[in-house]
Order: sequence, then C-alpha cells, then structure tokens
Amino acid sequence: MKASILTIGTEICIGQIVNSNAATIGAKLTQLGISVIANSSIPDNLSQIVSEIRRLNDISDLVIITGGLGPTQDDITKTALCQYFECEMILDETVYQFIENLFKSKGREVSDRNRAQAFIPAKAIALPNYAGTAPGLLFEHNGKMLVALPGVPYEMEHIYENSLKDRIQFVLEQSNSEIELHKTIRTYGIFESNLADLIGDSDNIPNVTGLAYLPSASGVRLRLTVQSRDFDSAETKINEAVAYLESRIGKYIQSYDEKPIIDYISKLFRTNGKTIAVAESCTAGLLGGELTKLAGSSSFFLGGFMTYSNGCKSQLLGIAPDIINDYGAVSEEVATLMAKNVREIFKSDIGISITGIAGPDGGTDTKPVGTVWFGLSYGERLLSSKQIFPGNRDAIRNRAVFYALNMLNNLLKEK
Repeated sequence: MKASILTIGTEICIGQIVNSNAATIGAKLTQLGISVIANSSIPDNLSQIVSEIRRLNDISDLVIITGGLGPTQDDITKTALCQYFECEMILDETVYQFIENLFKSKGREVSDRNRAQAFIPAKAIALPNYAGTAPGLLFEHNGKMLVALPGVPYEMEHIYENSLKDRIQFVLEQSNSEIELHKTIRTYGIFESNLADLIGDSDNIPNVTGLAYLPSASGVRLRLTVQSRDFDSAETKINEAVAYLESRIGKYIQSYDEKPIIDYISKLFRTNGKTIAVAESCTAGLLGGELTKLAGSSSFFLGGFMTYSNGCKSQLLGIAPDIINDYGAVSEEVATLMAKNVREIFKSDIGISITGIAGPDGGTDTKPVGTVWFGLSYGERLLSSKQIFPGNRDAIRNRAVFYALNMLNNLLKEK
C-alpha cells in the first residue's frame, strides 16, 4: 500500500512551526508496513490545496491530510475537500451534539464558528475527536482512502489511534499488498564514506530494496528496507540482511533501533549497579544533562562539576595549577586527572571527563578548534582519548557528548 502525507498551513511553510505531524504520521504508517511515497506541505491557499489533493490521490492508495479543520477563516480544508469530491457541506448531528455538550460542561454557549465545525463534506464519514472539537474526515472512493485530521498534534494522534489505525490495518490486510519493513542500525566511530567502503555495493546485501545512510553528531544510522507479503517473512529477510552487515561492520554497530544511546546506557547502569560522576569543561553540563534525561537516573548518576575555568579545575577537582600551566587545560594529563578526581570526590564507580576547544576562538596550530580530550576512570583503569571534531561550536560540543557516551557504553558492555 502506498501512502502520501499532506500538511496544510502557511505557518509550516514559512518555518514558524516545526512539522511534527508529518514525522509522527510517517512513523505510524511505517510501523504498519505501509510505503510512504510522498510528503508535502502547502500554505492555506484553496486552489493549491485542491490541486495537491488531486495529485497525491492519483499516486496513492491512502492520503492523510492534517490542518485546516478549525473554526477560523484560514481553515479551508473542508471547503477544498468539497470542491475535490464535488459535494456540499452538511450538518453532522452527532458531531454537533458532542460540541454542544462539551461547551455546556464548560458553561459556554456554542458560537456560530464552533457550530460550523459540525458541518462536514456530504461524502465524508466523521471520525470522533474527543480531544478537541474538529472531527476527522474519512473518504473512501474507488478503492482508495483519504483522511483529513486536525493540525493540533495531540488531537491528530487521538483520532489516529482511536478511530483510524484499525481501519487502515483492515484495509491493508484485505488488499493483500506487499508490506514494507525498515530496520535501523546505529553505528559509531566511523565516517559515512568509510562505512560505505566497508559495506560495498548495496546490491550485495541479501533481500534489501533500499539502504540509506543517515549521518549525525551521534553517529551514522543505516536504514534497511525490505518488502514482503507478511511481517514474518519480512522479519526473516531483514535478519538475513543484518547478519550480512554484522559480518562487515560489526565492531562499529552500536544498536539496532531508533532508541538513543542513553536508553541503553541507563539500562546497563541499572543492571550492573554501577554509579558515575562527571567533570565537564567545554560541554558545560551537556553530558550530565544526557545522563539524567531519563527517569531513574538518580540510581546511578551521583553528580558532577562544570569546571569551565582553570581556577575551577584546581579549586573543585584539586588539579595542581602547575599541571594545567605545563600541559594546558586541554590535555591528556588534565583530562585523566579530572576523571580520576571526580570519581574519588563523589565515591562513584566511574568518573568521566571532557575538556576541549569548542571555538570559534582559542585554537592553536597544535591544538586546533575541535580538539577534545576525554578521561575515563574505573577501578585501576585510567583511559584517555583525543579527538578533533569538525563543525561549529554546537556541533563540536554535541559530538563530544556522544563520544563520551559511546566510551561509557563500551565500558559498561564489558562488565
């Protein structure tokens, strides 16, 4: 089954709000095995909306539209749908009764604008919206399905989960269409081009119909795509493809889904009962923020120091000024002492440190902008690593955090 997503709203096109609806719907349809072939955003313009609905409906089995169902003048999606399906607007008594009861419960009168939300295209089926006032709209014609949902994200998700998902799944099963299954492999410690060299021609990977490289500060994600008649055979195909990639890039694989690395680190900490403390300089608390992002982090995260200045490194971490003067704040010597001392101060099992030059100023010929030293203290082990990260200040800091998390992940997986 082929699906297209259409988000309507000038505010989306001009970048005033982020188009989270398209990402949410795309992910939900992908989970059902549906192939999303188009994703379009257009402004609040009647002729453009009608034209885009026609284009997407011609190439898709399913079109999901969000936005433009509200009570204001710029909400024109229903008018566009009436034009496209050549029908009039009619009052849906069930929808109106719901709106009236909702307003009464709040001690309010139903205005003409709110009453207008109970009018729907005559060829549509109203999908209940118990999270708001604008119902979803379902059109089924010539074996195709077109759905219009409110643009408010939680209302859109409410209608999808309660009134739409099962219907789409039923149509998918009845159609006997091939399903499309995706698998994400997260890698770290290797550049995109080097990864491509190791993998080689994607045609050599068994069963896959698509291989995508998705680089970011946290590493390179690989997305595998297979097609099959059912989920069981698709799983078999995807597992064979994963086994092939493991034989080529196994040591760089971090995880096998879209979950961020902190999910795995938190689980490892809770499983092995270890604790950690951090000492940060150029990242200024970003690592601590990542480690405490998930609930339950207090069981393993004891605390840390944000030692941005050289004086703080001496006063809080006890690093002698002579060492900082001799080797520099961005050095192996200082990084390892930061990790060792913060572990001893907090009496944690693990101490980790980051010190670097995030720029745009401060670089030298021997220590250019992007130079970052890491320290890791665990038991009798004292590890260090130097990296030179590309990018602007934010990119360097983010890359440093993810590198530190990867160091932690590798250490915890050893135990």
